[in-house]
Parts: sequence; structure tokens; C-alpha cells
Amino acid sequence: MNISDNFKLLLDDLSNISKSLRAFHLLQEKEFQDSSIRAHLDDRNNNFETDLSSFIVSALSHTRRRITLNRIFTNHPTQPQLLTDPKDIDDAVINHFQNFVPIKSTPPVSVDTLPARWFTAYQPMDDVSSSIYDSLMNPLPLTNGYSPFLLLLTVKPLVLP
Repeated sequence: MNISDNFKLLLDDLSNISKSLRAFHLLQEKEFQDSSIRAHLDDRNNNFETDLSSFIVSALSHTRRRITLNRIFTNHPTQPQLLTDPKDIDDAVINHFQNFVPIKSTPPVSVDTLPARWFTAYQPMDDVSSSIYDSLMNPLPLTNGYSPFLLLLTVKPLVLP
């Protein structure tokens, strides 16, 4: 066996080792991803039972954004103050937004007062009969296979991973 054959065997061995390591890495990454998903689902299920607001935030993938203030300067004409106590800061912020920040928008009184863009979106469709809504308020009969669905409405939902 000459040197070039040995070198070729070495390259083949290194190539096989590299492929094996790559496959092992992908497997480990997939296992980590699966365990992360399971942990997240477990947290979500626990939140459903213990903290419904956290469950809703998690289900909607909504992150809460918050600004944390560590001091507030109140520019009062006779008593300017620098607040540094967290409780005083919270009270001042709540007071500010409850009393000094005006609410600029009011909900529309009716569909007619909506902007044109939304007015057309909320108009009844010409090609849909309004009679399709007539039976919506009728109670469901307990026959014809509806009873299993009514049972589902009374049982706590099960969230599966």
C-alpha cells in the first residue's frame, strides 16, 4: 500500500466521521427542540389550570412590553419632587395616566359613523341571504347526535402536547 492509498483511506474515514458527527448533531438538536416544545406545552397547560391570564398570553404568543422607571421628577410649581421609591413611582404613573392623559378616541356610535374604509367592510353582503342567521338563537336539540357536543361544552378542555 502506498502513501496515496493511505491518504485516501484517511480521507474516507474522516469523511465518515464527519457525516456521523453531523448526524449526531442534528439528532441532538432535534431532541433539544422537542424537549423545549414539551416544556413550553407543560408550562402552558399548568398556566391553564393555575394562571389563566398567563395561559392566554402564551397561547396568543403575545409578549408584554413594559417600561420600568427608576425615578420620576414631578415639576410642580410649588413643590418639585424627585421620586425614587418604587411605590411612589407606581402611584405617580397611575395618577398621571388616569388624570392627565386624555383618551383621544371614542368608539363609533353606529356603523354609519365608521370611516368609509370600514363602513363597506361591515355592510351586509348582497349575495348572502340574511335568513341564514334566523336559527342561531334556537336551542340545540338533545337528539340527532348533539348530546356528545353538549357534553364537551361542560368538560374542562384537555390540552395535549
